[in-house]
Amino acid sequence: MPWIRLSVIFGTDCSTVNYNKKWAMEWIGRDNEIYDQLSLSEEVRQKIYSENLKRFLNITAVKTEKRIPLQGE
Repeated sequence: MPWIRLSVIFGTDCSTVNYNKKWAMEWIGRDNEIYDQLSLSEEVRQKIYSENLKRFLNITAVKTEKRIPLQGE
């Protein structure tokens, strides 16, 4: 399922008014422990933490071939 790495966007669901950096960093730590167990590369982590959001907002020059996954993939 290589298309998943292009679809995941990290988020904390925190309000920007009282953004809780400590809480967000704890979640990033937990996520990275899981990513370590899954042997995710730094490239995939960068996509999750920033590049996929930039692509969604159309603020990057990186283009990705869009494809609808088939049922069962």
